[in-house]
This record gives sequence, C-alpha cells and structure tokens, in this order.
Amino acid sequence: MSIFLISGYALRNLTKNQTENLNKNPRWTKGSAPRQGATERPDERRKRKNDKERMNGKHILIGISGGIAAYKIPELIRTFIKQGAQVRVTTTQNALQFVTELTLQPLTNARVYSDVFAAINEHSTEHISLPDWADLMVVAPATANVLGKFAAGIADDALTTTFCATVARRPIVIAPAMNDKMYACPATQQAMHTLAQWENVSLLDCAEG
Repeated sequence: MSIFLISGYALRNLTKNQTENLNKNPRWTKGSAPRQGATERPDERRKRKNDKERMNGKHILIGISGGIAAYKIPELIRTFIKQGAQVRVTTTQNALQFVTELTLQPLTNARVYSDVFAAINEHSTEHISLPDWADLMVVAPATANVLGKFAAGIADDALTTTFCATVARRPIVIAPAMNDKMYACPATQQAMHTLAQWENVSLLDCAEG
C-alpha cells in the first residue's frame, strides 16, 4: 500500500471537477514514486507547491480497516496534514489491533470514531456528521472483509456505517490491501468489480509491499 499513490490520488479526486474526468481503474505502476534521496527538479517543486495549495483547508476522512497495512496510516495522516488538510479518522475494531487510538488522536487532534455507541462520541450520529464535514473519504487499508460489506451495503460498525452515509455524497478513494490468496477470492474480486462501477468510488489497484 503506497502512501504516495494514495495521497496523490486523493488530491486528484478533490480537484477532478476543475481538471479531468478520472478513470475509475487507475493504472498505477511500480516505480512511479520519486526515488528517495533524488534531487528535486524545479518543476517538481512547483508541483509540490501547487498540490499543497489545492489541499490546503480540505477535510479528509480516513477509514481504517483491520489489515496489517494499517500501521502505515499515521504516515498518510502526516502527509495530508503537511499539505494543509484537516483529517478525521474512523476505524473498525480490528483496525485498532494494528494502530491505536492513542497514536491517531494526537496526529489529527480529534477523537477517533471506532464505536457506533461510544459515550464519548461528539454527536449521536457520527456516521452522519463526519460525511457532512468531509470533502473526501479515503479507505486504507481496505480488507477483503470491508470490501465485501461495502459492496453489499452492510453497515454494522463505525467504518461501514460511515461509508454507507458517505458514498452517495462525497468522492471516496479505496486502497485494497490483503494477502494475495484473499485478493484472488472470487467474492473479493466481485466486490471490487461492483465498487468500481459506483459513481463516487475510485478503486486503486492492490499493490505489493
């Protein structure tokens, strides 16, 4: 799961109405990220500055499910915040086995929405108020389990209820990440095919590493 690709594609979704109609199946290729330690060219510096200007002040809602790639999400949050965005987080309970609320909350300066019925929720219907707040939702990592739930319209926890309340109103970037054998499961493939047809959903290719 590439943080560089997710953040770049999130930016494209935020500005797609002013630029181009995005292909629902982006063709990301390995090696497209800049090499670490490489000298930044003037055009790259200008692009980075423009990206920051376009992201500045945007509200990004990150959904985390229970895959091992969840440990990379703090880096993704830092990337969005460095670009000037505000970030909120919703998770499944399984996601908290890989990255804790104590890690996420200081980064976002906001409570993590992980329990539909938690007494500490700021609103009685967080899964409604968060989509109202967000300009874009990013689900990363998206496991086989949540992909199946998303496609079937199952809303039985904080992440899936939030997704269900968001998908008809806001652009959503989904980054699948799982074991290759789970990825090859016909049910997982069908779920991704279904989601890729939805108007507001952009599904990234599942990558190694």
